[in-house]
Amino acid sequence: MPNKCCVTGCKKNYAIGPKVSCFFFPSDKSEKKKWLRAVLRSDLKVTQNTWVCELLFLDSDLQRETTATDTKTGITTTAPLERPRLVKDAVPSQFPNLPFYFFLETTSHRPSPDDRASAMENEQLSLCALYNAEDSKLVKFVYTLSAKVLNPSSLEHQKVLLVTKLFNPYVFQALLTLGLEHNIPHFDDCSVFIIIMTSWWQIVNVKSPWKEQSLNSDYEKPLAASDCLSCRFLMHFIDWLGQWNAMNSNGKLTRETHSVISQTTSGLLKIANYCFANFNARFVLLGKFQTDSLEARFGQYRQLSQDGLPVLVYLAGYCVYSIYRKLKWESCKEGLTCADGDSANLRNSYIEGISRGGLLYLLEDDVRIVQVNYIVNTKLCSFQCATNQRACTVRTSLDILFDSDSLAFENTCNEHSCLE
Repeated sequence: MPNKCCVTGCKKNYAIGPKVSCFFFPSDKSEKKKWLRAVLRSDLKVTQNTWVCELLFLDSDLQRETTATDTKTGITTTAPLERPRLVKDAVPSQFPNLPFYFFLETTSHRPSPDDRASAMENEQLSLCALYNAEDSKLVKFVYTLSAKVLNPSSLEHQKVLLVTKLFNPYVFQALLTLGLEHNIPHFDDCSVFIIIMTSWWQIVNVKSPWKEQSLNSDYEKPLAASDCLSCRFLMHFIDWLGQWNAMNSNGKLTRETHSVISQTTSGLLKIANYCFANFNARFVLLGKFQTDSLEARFGQYRQLSQDGLPVLVYLAGYCVYSIYRKLKWESCKEGLTCADGDSANLRNSYIEGISRGGLLYLLEDDVRIVQVNYIVNTKLCSFQCATNQRACTVRTSLDILFDSDSLAFENTCNEHSCLE
């Protein structure tokens, strides 16, 4: 029976795995500790039946041949070994079946509270000096700085509005302008940090292709190619984050913040490159990929897809009533409403519950038309590309409804078509 490897995830010499050579743990205590630490089994009880297979070592750790030299002739003969041997000080290091997180450093190097407080004070020193220099002036270089921005409460830390008041070009330029005049400490380093974070914020929040035309900012243009200015900045930004995180200093981002911002930037770059390569996109708006925007949009669509929404039912009823009053043909009126409420229909049961006798009972098509029209109108307003949005909305809504065969009613009027 072949010996089995004791390393977690290794199936060598089992029925489902290959047959390989195995090695005893070393008898030397210091070497044994190295092996236990390497195989991540510090609590393992080593016995005469505890083995480690050859595939967990580097090739340089294994001796597969032996040599012998004839003293008379000086000829060296090499012969393969039946079983490989370990070289001196060899330690297992190859673990292909273990997840990567098994090898992450678990020792915490978190600075003490005093060190963190000192680092935060140094970071705010330049900004506080700038704020105090202009506190008593009526006209200020940087009007966005305030005591609340510099010292937010625990709840205000998550307010994006306060962040944008700190990281903006006004603070950057004010530090460069007033730094020497008011002897602001570290104003040059602080200004560089602010402009880097401001530029990153501008790039990842572009939601309109025309935003840069009004603001005249190169970093608020949509990503137009994988080698554009904004893409190059984001790639350098990721490298800068890595170098900053590798510094042995307390004045850096927390592990969680660094992970979030680096993964977000890397993910946005991959999305943009994918769109350029697979969809031949002319540009990419990174601001459209934000979680808040996506959750709001799909949440809205999810609500619109529900049956019996009071808001949509009310809007559909108002539209039907407005058309109903203007129509002169009874056949058209019959095609817009039901004769009476259907208790199985949630929309009509809602109308029946609030009606005092004058409300109309809707068809499925009435609410469906309002849903499609609402979505189309919302999209056109966000893009601002139609000169006559009302006519464009009506035309686009009708095209969608009739092309997808979403309408169930038939033409019952001799005077009008369904389209009219």
